[in-house]
Amino acid sequence: MKPEKRARRINYALSSKRLKRSSKSIGNYDRRTGLSVEAKTRAEIYGEFSRGIQDNFGRTLPYYTPILAALKKFGGNLKGKRILHIASSFSIFAKFLQEKGAVAVPLDFNAIAAKVAKEIGNKRFVRASAEAIPFKENSFDFFVSDNFILSGYVRVNKILSPHSPTDTEILERLHSLLKSRGIGVIKFNTEKNPKIFHFSGKFYGGISKSLPKEFFQAIAKIGFELLMFDRKNALIVLRKK
Repeated sequence: MKPEKRARRINYALSSKRLKRSSKSIGNYDRRTGLSVEAKTRAEIYGEFSRGIQDNFGRTLPYYTPILAALKKFGGNLKGKRILHIASSFSIFAKFLQEKGAVAVPLDFNAIAAKVAKEIGNKRFVRASAEAIPFKENSFDFFVSDNFILSGYVRVNKILSPHSPTDTEILERLHSLLKSRGIGVIKFNTEKNPKIFHFSGKFYGGISKSLPKEFFQAIAKIGFELLMFDRKNALIVLRKK
């Protein structure tokens, strides 16, 4: 059986119970610390928060609920686990994970994002671009991407800078950074653009049944297997073979 046909049978969804637990954990933390509000306020002071970039820099901590649920589903106890969050924006999710005992490393190239991330107490923020991720191979148990890989954002970078990497090239690099059987969690949309999937120069809107076969072929060639495709939450989970 062809890899793409076998993978299409995977059509799992995060359970409502698991999502509720993650929502409660994140919500309680955000209310207690005011982390989302603090990051947004600092960004506004630096002029890096406007209607035009609301989707990219306006994410509050509850936005990451399904990602947390997926990490726990496939990773169990995250304490001590090394997690790379690529294109982490103000890195509030990495900060939350750090407080929960994970070795979370947020990475973003934006200067203001870096400034805010450090001011809210991120311990390990790394300012770097996707084409120059400064880590050794087999360094991480997980990687996380939201509104970056498979979301069209990489395509914009490619237009602005022809030498910037493609989605496939970034996934190849992340594959090398994962330890054996390491997990990648990708949220490929924003709250304002649900289920918009971008890969290999094409946009696939309103995904309802399956992912494009080009994607299955590409991840198989890289060395990933698909563990979960949660359409409702626009979430993909990959595992290094």
